[in-house]
Amino acid sequence: MPTAFDQTLAAIDALHAEDPRATTLTDGTSMPQELAYAQRMSDWLDRVHDAPDEVLRLAVRAQHLQRWLVPREEYPEGRVGYLTWRRDQGKRAGRRPLN
Repeated sequence: MPTAFDQTLAAIDALHAEDPRATTLTDGTSMPQELAYAQRMSDWLDRVHDAPDEVLRLAVRAQHLQRWLVPREEYPEGRVGYLTWRRDQGKRAGRRPLN
């Protein structure tokens, strides 16, 4: 039976898998861009942290949750536009239920 952590990770990955943008992996296959990014960040965390707890592992995996829904291009160029976009992304992600 999957643990609550495993179920949460699967729910996060299912949302990442909805990304309509694809990225090509080194083996020539493709996958949703945000899912590939999330997996890459989890691998990075395992390289730089000896024993990350579940909360940190989930935070790293979910940091770009459905980021494609609010494109960066919809905000002005420059620092203020970028920081506004990041703030709005955080608010949107914080309101998004996983189920």
